[in-house]
Amino acid sequence: MAGMRKFEAMVAKALGPGWVFEEQSFEIKTKVRGQVCLECGCPMYRIAVYTPDFTDGNSTVIEVKGGSFKPVDQARYKRFVKQHPELKYVICFRSNIKLRNLKDRPTVKQWGEMNNIPVVVGIEELKEFIACTT
Repeated sequence: MAGMRKFEAMVAKALGPGWVFEEQSFEIKTKVRGQVCLECGCPMYRIAVYTPDFTDGNSTVIEVKGGSFKPVDQARYKRFVKQHPELKYVICFRSNIKLRNLKDRPTVKQWGEMNNIPVVVGIEELKEFIACTT
């Protein structure tokens, strides 16, 4: 479990065999504001590589968040889910923190509901999510 943070190691132990840590990467396209192709006028995109914390090698992806949930992360996960609808995606938080960057200060679970992204809090909820999706 080298290279893992404490909460990631706890999740890895709970998941057991069949899950790999930071081995599978995905592309995420982001439109570059105000830039278009000089030849055809189409919008320009930047390609980023996203490596989630855990994958099962098939269709389930787990991102583990132990503490903060920055706006840049929120935007990345929304784009990822939108661009990869074939995958089952869940974000697992250690606790149901409130987001300071949004006006109404939703919790991470409320943010997930607002953005149609499954969010679980704690390892037991993660186990339940996985049991229901496999």
